[in-house]
Amino acid sequence: TLFEEGVRADYFVNVDTWRIEKVVGSLAMKVMEMQFVTEYSDFKVHDGVLLHQQENKFAGGTNTAKLTLRRITLDANLTEADFVPDHDKFVRPKQEQSDII
Repeated sequence: TLFEEGVRADYFVNVDTWRIEKVVGSLAMKVMEMQFVTEYSDFKVHDGVLLHQQENKFAGGTNTAKLTLRRITLDANLTEADFVPDHDKFVRPKQEQSDII
């Protein structure tokens, strides 16, 4: 369990594989508290490092995302352009943003 500045996170480790398979947490905001859960699955080794391929995320009991890690690169030299989705036709390079009114 980690607790810092109103955020608590409990890590659930599989005793057979020693993998973190779930994180259950809460965020305290004044009188309210929001709970979140992330489930990790489909573990594979990439360049000698064991990583999960799937994430299933919940916030306040609602499934908010199912993520699949499709490309994993360790120790990469990244630029800001590496974080622009290829499929998003509405995201434009910075030099073109000034043309949008």
